[in-house]
Amino acid sequence: MSEAWDKLLPHLREMNDIGSAAKLMSWDQSTLMPAKGNPARARSMATLQSLAHARLVSPEVGGLLEELSSDESLDADQAASVRILRRRYERATKVPPDLVHELAELRGIAYQAWTEARPASDFGVLRPHLENMIRLKKEEADAIGWNDERYDALLDEYEPDMKTSEVEVMFTELAQGLRPLVEKIVEASSPRPEFLSSSYDPVSQEAFSQWLVTIL
Repeated sequence: MSEAWDKLLPHLREMNDIGSAAKLMSWDQSTLMPAKGNPARARSMATLQSLAHARLVSPEVGGLLEELSSDESLDADQAASVRILRRRYERATKVPPDLVHELAELRGIAYQAWTEARPASDFGVLRPHLENMIRLKKEEADAIGWNDERYDALLDEYEPDMKTSEVEVMFTELAQGLRPLVEKIVEASSPRPEFLSSSYDPVSQEAFSQWLVTIL
């Protein structure tokens, strides 16, 4: 067993624990948290995100990843973990800690604004937060580095090595293939069923949901 791997494991567990706590706070924000608690929650989530970032970009983690990258004693799962974590490490080291914190806090505040803007159909509530988010994401992309399109740097986090130009081609082809199908369906469809727009007693809705869950 690799000594460097044994030293890396506590770091992995700590980063995973911090991430789990952040996800729990995000879930609570979406389900149970009172709206007035959002500013404090946004700060807390930003603090956790900053801690996770600091742990990831620490010199000790960087040194262990460098050592493990050429360690032939690792099994397939360990080698894959090192490869993925090193990619995350190299990307994270390019992003300033202050930017990580600001992005995370704004994300929490913007989410709350969205929950107010959507039911009111009022884009003005969300707009200033969205403008700030776009500005910060541009800063993040510039910090990471890009060649053809700024969004390439951000897309890489979700689809490694994919380019914006490739996504544009893919969606263009999808639109060309799906548009005729959608038009045929719309032409052949009957009027919208009335029951989809009707109002129903909450107690009856809950009873139906409980019945449906039991059946499933």
